Amino acid sequence: MITILLLVLLGSPVLQSTGREQAVRPAVEEELSLPLIMERLAKVSPEGREVIERAKAMTPVIQKNRSARTLGETVEDCIQGRGQLIIYPIGWEALRGEGSRWKIFFYFKDQEKRYLKAGWEYNKDRNVLLPAEFTNATKFWVRRSENLNP
Repeated sequence: MITILLLVLLGSPVLQSTGREQAVRPAVEEELSLPLIMERLAKVSPEGREVIERAKAMTPVIQKNRSARTLGETVEDCIQGRGQLIIYPIGWEALRGEGSRWKIFFYFKDQEKRYLKAGWEYNKDRNVLLPAEFTNATKFWVRRSENLNP
């Protein structure tokens, strides 16, 4: 009897709705369209274009594991049909963040003709390229056989 009473008393806050469920829900994925993407690409600064080229020459890092190929090579493999997915490229965007950080976005269409973007964060001071989101950016990372930093 005491066990049941304790379960009811302890379990009741769990069963009650606190309204916090809405805050825990993941953010809605951004709806992308070609005009929106083209507008963003047109706003990339000359400094942003340089940062994009540097980022494409780097190997992304996921959980301290460096990719076996550079970001640019991996994207090119996917465009040519040699990667883990087939994509149709649209363009690159670079946005200045805080300090020496930049957000790099690659816009593309997948095989189902959906507009998608992959994002990375480039830190100029640390010279590191990390995924800014884990849905699409991780698709452009290639496993090393030993998964060690070079």
